[in-house]
Amino acid sequence: LFPSHDRLISTIRKNGAVSFVSVEMPESIKVLDGFSVRPMLLATTSHNGSISTTYKQVATRVECDNLLARALGENTETFRARHSKNSNFRLQNVREALGFVHRMTEDIVAEVNKYANIKVSDREWEAIVNKLMPISTDANAPKQAISRIENKQERIKDMYRNDPRVAPFTGTALGVVQAFNTFNQHVIGKDENRVERNMMNALTGKVFNQDEQVMKVINELVLV
Repeated sequence: LFPSHDRLISTIRKNGAVSFVSVEMPESIKVLDGFSVRPMLLATTSHNGSISTTYKQVATRVECDNLLARALGENTETFRARHSKNSNFRLQNVREALGFVHRMTEDIVAEVNKYANIKVSDREWEAIVNKLMPISTDANAPKQAISRIENKQERIKDMYRNDPRVAPFTGTALGVVQAFNTFNQHVIGKDENRVERNMMNALTGKVFNQDEQVMKVINELVLV
């Protein structure tokens, strides 16, 4: 089933009730200096009914282990099957999905370069942050809630300028997407279940939806 030249990585979570596996290209693809990706097929199944058997095309940003919903924005092929004792393993669909992993390269390179070539000014960056992390202007808003958003803004602005996973692309739409993607996957939430959470978010479409929202705001505030 798995070509011998692909990387196969498996993880078991929740005391064996949920299992993940990724089938990856054997080598990373260098798109830009400091930005290499590796296409993969991410799959999961469960023995506790918590998730359907799912196969999904994604890519990982090698330098910082960020999961990308394939090429930063396009919806990806997803295969789902309810897990039950009578469910059948659809081998042909999986073989086709593995073939997709090898055909993703051109799309990924095109999308990364597309966003790397969109310039974002400092003023536009500030507007994007305020749009995606709005601070309430309501005089009755709880101070604690306002402070929490202000801290988030401060953290992501610092990442945009100084974090080595993001800073090389500051001033571009790629840098904006990378800042929010990195923030969502490596800052939000507790560390002890981060790997599992990031995989689940990729499989359920949450990573795609988060990146899509960022790109929607870029389109509204930059590409006008």
